[in-house]
Amino acid sequence: MVNYTTEIVISFITIINLGFIVILYLLLAFFFSKLIDKIEKPDNIEIIKKKPIYMLILEIILFFWMVSIILYIVWNITPMIPFPLDGIMGYDHLKVKELQLAPLFTVILFFLQKNHKLKLDYLYSNIL
Repeated sequence: MVNYTTEIVISFITIINLGFIVILYLLLAFFFSKLIDKIEKPDNIEIIKKKPIYMLILEIILFFWMVSIILYIVWNITPMIPFPLDGIMGYDHLKVKELQLAPLFTVILFFLQKNHKLKLDYLYSNIL
């Protein structure tokens, strides 16, 4: 027999957990975006135009490599951050598949990287 009260509570906790995960990825994306900005000096379009194409391509490749490493770190850190409602009525925070996929983190991180967007736009308009 299905206990509808338990199902409703578990569904409500899952919705809260999804919000928790979104906020977690948003904060981590802001943190890592600021870290990338501190590591790499921002360029403006005039500086980008003066760089050789191979240098821009190398910088973009290194950026995506760095993002891959950051994504790996985030993917392994986020399950360790405790969810306050974990365990209530048997709820298991680690079973939420959105916790492991992290696409939202990647989208937010790319959105915050104005410097690399300028480089990609410049390359796209001048190579293709």
